This record gives sequence, structure tokens and C-alpha cells, in this order.
Amino acid sequence: QGCQVRGSRYDGLGLHKLKGESTHRGRILATDCDFEDNGYDGLYLGDPRYEVTLRSCTVRRNLRHGICVRGSQLETIDCVFEANGKEAIHREEYREPRGSRQTLQGPRELDGAGIGLPEQWRAFRTAEGLTYYYHAPTGTTQWSHPAEASTSPSTVDPSASSKLMDNM
Repeated sequence: QGCQVRGSRYDGLGLHKLKGESTHRGRILATDCDFEDNGYDGLYLGDPRYEVTLRSCTVRRNLRHGICVRGSQLETIDCVFEANGKEAIHREEYREPRGSRQTLQGPRELDGAGIGLPEQWRAFRTAEGLTYYYHAPTGTTQWSHPAEASTSPSTVDPSASSKLMDNM
């Protein structure tokens, strides 16, 4: 029997590479699983040490991407992708987080001029290398670049990826 991952506030299933020098590698096989109605991506695959295979899975109605692949190897077999916010499968190049150990412990502000931020917006990068945006007048944050956002800013917790991993 498969699994059901639905209604998560952030990623339905997040595979994040945390700081450290671990050299382990692995493979993940998900069969007959549903990844639905999650607040960000149905699956976030951000650890290049893992190979992920989805077999006969359904990935639908996730707010941003069905699957965001940042470094992991992904194979899909007989999967269904429906009505995800942007793309069924979005691929990005993986980048190791830069900086000292102290920098990696918390969010780091980025130069907003280089990424075309509107006035009163600031950009930050989490310890895991994810970028989020802060709107000063409202005090809210969001994962999507303000120029791409189709709605007003929504509150997100930029440390959520670490917190999710800590609970696993």
C-alpha cells in the first residue's frame, strides 16, 4: 500500500541536505503514493547524494511545483501530474551553501539590487541555501520572488526546512 502526503504547510516531502560532512548516499523508492494539496512543492528533492524513483504516484494541486529537483537524481515511472501551480517537475542546479559555519547557522541577507527586488523587499538565504523574501511594511515573508508572486505576501517560516528534518 502507498502513502498519502497531503495538506502540508510547506513541502509535502522534503529531502534537504543539511550542513555537515556526511558522505552517506542512498536510494528512495516511493510506489503508489499521493502528493497532493501541499503549500509549496509536492516533493522537494535537494540532496545530491540520493537517487529517487517514483512509481505509479500521483502529484497534484501543489502550490508551486509538483516536484522541485535541486541536485537529487529523479526517475518517474507511470506517474500522474495534475494542476500543480507552475511546473510538474522543476529542475535547478544544486549549489553548496557558502560561507563559514557561523553563516550557515541562520539566514543571511542577499544583495537585493542584483536580483531585481521591488522597493521595501529584502532577500535572505537559509542555511540550506533556499532563498526567501521579506516585505518590510507588512513584516511577512514568502518563498516566491515578489515579481513572480501572483498574490499578496504570505507568512512562511524560512527555518521550516530545518525544523521538518529535525522531526524526522
